[in-house]
Amino acid sequence: MASVLDTSVQHHSANRSGRDFVVGDLHGCVDALRYLLRLVSFDPACDRLFSVGDLVDRGEHSEQALALLDKPWFFAVLGNHEDALCAVADGRLRRQWWYGIGGAWAANLPDESLRRYAERLRTLPLVRVVGSGPERFNVLHAEFFGTDAELDAGNFSADTRQQLLWGRDLAMGNGDPQRQRGLSLTYCGHTPMRDIKQVGAQVFIDTGAFGPGGRLTIVEPRALRALVDFSGRSARRRRGGAGAALTRRLSRRPSRRSQPTWLSSNTISTLVPFQLYSRYAAWWQSRNSVVLNAARHSPSVSRTDGYAMPGAPASRTARPSD
Repeated sequence: MASVLDTSVQHHSANRSGRDFVVGDLHGCVDALRYLLRLVSFDPACDRLFSVGDLVDRGEHSEQALALLDKPWFFAVLGNHEDALCAVADGRLRRQWWYGIGGAWAANLPDESLRRYAERLRTLPLVRVVGSGPERFNVLHAEFFGTDAELDAGNFSADTRQQLLWGRDLAMGNGDPQRQRGLSLTYCGHTPMRDIKQVGAQVFIDTGAFGPGGRLTIVEPRALRALVDFSGRSARRRRGGAGAALTRRLSRRPSRRSQPTWLSSNTISTLVPFQLYSRYAAWWQSRNSVVLNAARHSPSVSRTDGYAMPGAPASRTARPSD
């Protein structure tokens, strides 16, 4: 699971010994993340968690979220809220403006502490590329128009960097998805969505963890791709086959490897692949075949849940904190 770092893009080899997950905008909602990691039986010894950025602001535990950067299994890209933190630490942005977009958690934070956080955040890449060939996926914060080759080159202009961190054209319907031909499946956040949504090559997984009624979402790209392939083949064989195939697959007890994993906190409903969600949402919710969700402020979310995340002492059944 080696990785190679350059100034803007970090490449990671495919994970052959464990699983890879991607989590949406965290915004300090560490309790929700802790619960979802328990739900997927995350193993820090071999599994990896990639983040689309925006670890801080708006939520309750921004400093605990920043502490995740020291975990060897956690890999984040820079988000626009981290970019704002760095700008404040550098004196390029007024604190009051940052507070207006959720940075008020740092109101009593000494300047020296803020500079230390900024120094750590400046090491984060804008893009992470995982695997190669058909199994490749990309992770970035907002949006990118171009091919894998252009992404890999990392020669980003100031405008492209702004787009990677702050862009919303694709999410708001103002960008042409055809400009992403040649781009592998790319997980991103930045623009909160009611549900996971694919536009062009990008999959938006920010489901508003910090807000009322919002939820934190985590996806497992490899399992998701397998489920979509299975559903597509079945759908071509028979009328209505996609729904039937999903019923059969999820009614069995899936293995740890093959379990389709789209998890969100705070809403008890079944989540299905984005290609099928709009068509089968009502059907799935009525059948409620698989429940893989947890309330963000559930009393069952404990700091002794076995993940030794920042501020969380390990329980007797704890997995390794690394």
